[in-house]
Amino acid sequence: LLYSMEEASSFFSHDMLWKTLTSTVLATLCIAIYYGNLKRYSMLSLEIGETEESLLTQFTEAPLYIIMGALGGIFGALFNNTYAFMTKSRRNFYKTFEGNKKTFVALKLTESALLSILTSTIMLTFTWKVGVCRVSDEMDEEFDPSFLRRYNCEPGQINELGTLLFGSREESIKDILTNPEEFSPTTLLTVGLMFLGLMMVTFGVALPTGMFMPSVLTGASLGGFAGLMIKQYFIPGVHPSDFSLIGAAAFLAGMQRNTVSLCVILMEGTGQTKVLIPVIITVVCARTVGDFFSEGVYEIGMELKGYPYLEHEARPRYDMFTAADVMNQSSETVTLVETAGSIEALLLASSHHAFPVVDEKTAQYKGMIRRDQLVAALECGIYIAPMAGSVHKPEMFSRNDEIQDSAIDAAENGQAFVVENEAFQTNSCFHGSSGRHSTEWRYLCKPDDASTWLRDNVLFSGDGKDVMFGMDETLPNGIISNKKGTQVGLVDGKLVIQIHPANREKLVDVGSMMNKSAFSVMVDCPLSRIYDLFASMGLRHLPVLKDGKVVGLINRLCLNSKYVQVKTGYHLY
Repeated sequence: LLYSMEEASSFFSHDMLWKTLTSTVLATLCIAIYYGNLKRYSMLSLEIGETEESLLTQFTEAPLYIIMGALGGIFGALFNNTYAFMTKSRRNFYKTFEGNKKTFVALKLTESALLSILTSTIMLTFTWKVGVCRVSDEMDEEFDPSFLRRYNCEPGQINELGTLLFGSREESIKDILTNPEEFSPTTLLTVGLMFLGLMMVTFGVALPTGMFMPSVLTGASLGGFAGLMIKQYFIPGVHPSDFSLIGAAAFLAGMQRNTVSLCVILMEGTGQTKVLIPVIITVVCARTVGDFFSEGVYEIGMELKGYPYLEHEARPRYDMFTAADVMNQSSETVTLVETAGSIEALLLASSHHAFPVVDEKTAQYKGMIRRDQLVAALECGIYIAPMAGSVHKPEMFSRNDEIQDSAIDAAENGQAFVVENEAFQTNSCFHGSSGRHSTEWRYLCKPDDASTWLRDNVLFSGDGKDVMFGMDETLPNGIISNKKGTQVGLVDGKLVIQIHPANREKLVDVGSMMNKSAFSVMVDCPLSRIYDLFASMGLRHLPVLKDGKVVGLINRLCLNSKYVQVKTGYHLY
């Protein structure tokens, strides 16, 4: 829960807090039932117990924490920059094969297979050539005998490197954090550097690889090596096990840039509360140093995936710009009373999740309506018709301007309407983006917006006005529901609907469903203020008004620093 609050969200409401808490409790309960042991439920439950006090608890050892944190920040930034480079290289390479699905999948599988072979070869070679053999009786009595690996060593001996590389990851981490002195410095250094290099190459490949446990093992190994060196050459009284935990904290903080949740995870998972202050100092230093060289690995991943993630605070120079500098000059609005066919076409052509509602005669802004509300109205067949006795009859509804104006006037004047809800059957199929109202998307190619980042992350519609963020290849496409003759589905991540052709001329009372008190800003509103609104209120869209009329729309993409930089021509760094 703390991890998701600190690392994965820019807006965390009270409702989201309870949803996340419920999810974590259910996940914990299911895992506990599966294992039959309530102690085996946490992400890191090592149960290494308390160790005796060491010099690390003294205030005079603070420089050691700072040095370890700085090194963790440097190694973490190195990993993050390498991950960003490898991911961009992979994307540029595979982009040329996206048109041929079979070749694309074959190359993905080939890369995964080659990396698996490379990983196994490196581990086996280093275990054979570099592994240190020692008599198994010399190992600590707490070591699990099933965890020991002999490999090329003589009978009665074990291979330290093979034990750590091919044993259980949890057991390896537990033994390094508990007794790093049972391993030679060469073994710990080899494990740390080997896992760091393999993580750089492997992370981002099409495999279900994890990050947390390998990161802990890397940091603990390098921290244990540092502890052994400090004890051997500088301070004989220190405990290398403390440095193993501090090394894990330093590398995790340097890579992920989280602080509070990381301290809680390490303290709760290991039970080493006596090193809480050293861990806090190390984590803060690692994050500070890492921020000089790169962003956090999750921020980099979200940016590469094209997710419009907002940091907690706007950049200082955002005060220089206004809403007019970054808004999308979109004309995608709906009127108070709109035909079902127009709404159907708008939902398929647009990528926005909400639309401004305007008065058809004066174009004055009235409110906002969400995409899912429009889909629900069409799916349920909620159309408007005059009550009995009115001069207008339901069968007279058409796109005739005079009749539509009369319906709008009636809605504005508060006249009574009844709801038509027809159940009809049709053999029409949901054709996705190839339908009658489809919009052909193209990558940005205008000379004035020639930016590598924008070409990779931003798409424009055929008319060059509508903007959507880069699509995630994992987003589903297809039918969600098919009832009452309507088909609701996803096309390129957009919720769309296909209705019966006979209903496309019927009218929908948008004004009765819209949010009349939605947030809006003027064209001269400072961009920093708009950023605060999005981050604090969890907004997705914000209409921009001038003299009461909609002149543009701002979404999260418009607040991205690189988008602002390209849009305005100013460098923000």
